Amino acid sequence: MMKRLKALLFIGYMAALFAGHQTTVSAQLLNEIEIDPPSISNDACQYVEVLGTAGSTVPANTYFLSVNSDAGNFGFANQAVNLGGRSYGTNGIILLINTSFGDCPNRNYGTGATRVDYFNPLRIGSGSETYLIVTSTVPLSSGQDLDVNNDGNFDAGFGITVLDGFALIVNPEEEWVYGSSVGVTNISNVTTLDQPDAVTRFPGNTSPFLPGAFYLGELAASPDETTVYAAPFSANFPNGGALTPGQPNSPSVSNASIGGRVTTPSLAALRNALVILTDAQGNRRTATTSSFGIYSFSNVATGGTYVISISSKRYRFAARTLTVTGDLTDIDFVGLE
Repeated sequence: MMKRLKALLFIGYMAALFAGHQTTVSAQLLNEIEIDPPSISNDACQYVEVLGTAGSTVPANTYFLSVNSDAGNFGFANQAVNLGGRSYGTNGIILLINTSFGDCPNRNYGTGATRVDYFNPLRIGSGSETYLIVTSTVPLSSGQDLDVNNDGNFDAGFGITVLDGFALIVNPEEEWVYGSSVGVTNISNVTTLDQPDAVTRFPGNTSPFLPGAFYLGELAASPDETTVYAAPFSANFPNGGALTPGQPNSPSVSNASIGGRVTTPSLAALRNALVILTDAQGNRRTATTSSFGIYSFSNVATGGTYVISISSKRYRFAARTLTVTGDLTDIDFVGLE
């Protein structure tokens, strides 16, 4: 009897734990955005994906925001879509579609994402823009000026907390990146009015605000519903990179190798030095140099930013920060007395 009671209690505990998992969001992240479809007259193929835990519910007052970063229009919300109370689909995606432009011809969004249709005559991607997932203490709406004094910060009265995002900025010296104080950065690879057409998160990279989490580029000139990227690409653009509207991103995170040589100030090989590789989440891996001063790390996920440091009792070494887009075989270190 006692064993059966314990078993029932355990089953009840696991059921409650599972139910809690289903309603607890582990992350709210921008996943993929098609900003500028090929059509020069219709933006029906624009879409935004938000990534979270499959089946979980987005907390109240959580929004997708696209914020105008152009001089003269600082802080205006081009889009403010309330995600609160929505549930992520079976593939962990919420798909946002602006229905004011009609339907994207011949596009298949699949069945795994939760689709959220909304109506807004404003488009995304009008010059410089910051794309964000935020929470707020008051309702937000498209057309609001969220930065009345134009200082590059959201006005305190909105109670905005930035959860994730990136910016595409034409003139970085004169235009704001909203959310920069918490880590939002400009990831654009051009400084012209023709900003990248689309941005995709590397699958498996769930770090907020990490520039290397995304790849981007132009889109093929046709058809309107194309999912094919075209040059110019970001430097970290992967083989097989493509838009996957409503479906898991492509390609999967690839792995790379990092290696190099550690030497003394006189360039002699330094044996048994400890090499430390730290990712953006603080996870560490270590390697020890060989008798020739050689070290290497394999299976390093691409798209991420890493810090390599050297621990030595005798010499000092300057740490190096790297964004990994492929194999790196010459990351060498020379000691200082």
